[in-house]
Amino acid sequence: MKDKALRDHRQQFYTALKIDDEQRAAASWNAVVDIVGGDSWSTLPSSYDTVRALGVLATLRTNTICVPGKIPLSNLPNLVNSMLLQPRERRCWTHAFELLCRARGLNDLLDRHSVQEKCDRNLTEDGFQPPIDRRAGPVFDFFFPEGAFRRLTLDD
Repeated sequence: MKDKALRDHRQQFYTALKIDDEQRAAASWNAVVDIVGGDSWSTLPSSYDTVRALGVLATLRTNTICVPGKIPLSNLPNLVNSMLLQPRERRCWTHAFELLCRARGLNDLLDRHSVQEKCDRNLTEDGFQPPIDRRAGPVFDFFFPEGAFRRLTLDD
């Protein structure tokens, strides 16, 4: 019963990101927090930027567009650069982006000069504070399990 509820929350979360419904995304996130633990939605950065950032990450995970906009999946580098890595308020998700890309075998995307340059800049800007995906904890790992597995196996 709990497994089905979790699966439903994951699907509802990805759908909420795709249609830009911050309230539904927050509700799904918090429902999962109640089951697996982690930081509540209210502890994350601005809902607007969090929905966009997580939408890009969900796009990478599901290989379907989960973020509003006109950039097609075929132009993934532009989507990642403009919707995740460039906006200052979303740069805190760069560590999660790199983990997810490595876990999903998206090395071509990480190797693109424009993406690599922004990742390096963003990670340098963050300094020594723990990445937001680690701070969010089990709830983030539930929605993006590939990155969690990569973190555990490589001690990233």
